[in-house]
Amino acid sequence: MSSRKSLLSITAILALAAAASAQVGLTYSFTQAPATYAPITGGTVLGVATTAVTLDDVTFPTVTLPFTFVYDGVGQTAVNVNTNGWLSLGTTVPANTYTPMSSTAAVAGFIAACGRDLQGGYVFTGTRTTGSDQLTAISANGP
Repeated sequence: MSSRKSLLSITAILALAAAASAQVGLTYSFTQAPATYAPITGGTVLGVATTAVTLDDVTFPTVTLPFTFVYDGVGQTAVNVNTNGWLSLGTTVPANTYTPMSSTAAVAGFIAACGRDLQGGYVFTGTRTTGSDQLTAISANGP
């Protein structure tokens, strides 16, 4: 019986230690409600790709938030938008990184839906045949 109590005690201590070392306070919550999808209309265009590198890893528009977003106990009023699927908090624009969550950049924090090198491209055409996984007659192969 004492080995079970010891194991239970160690498990409880590890669980508390894991909760205590979380990167962000535990005051955030999530709720959801059923709703009908409505596409976004209007909005602000942060940039338009005119060359192969215009928005791929180069441009980091800083967007002023219309509210104060409290992150880890500090109010944030701006985010930097990266085309590789992440935002950095604050007005300091970090050097590009494909792995923001493990970055050592001196920013207030990252929010990463997809922190990878997302390859953007221009519109191209191709022919797809039903039942085949091959594209033929491709009009472009880049950038």
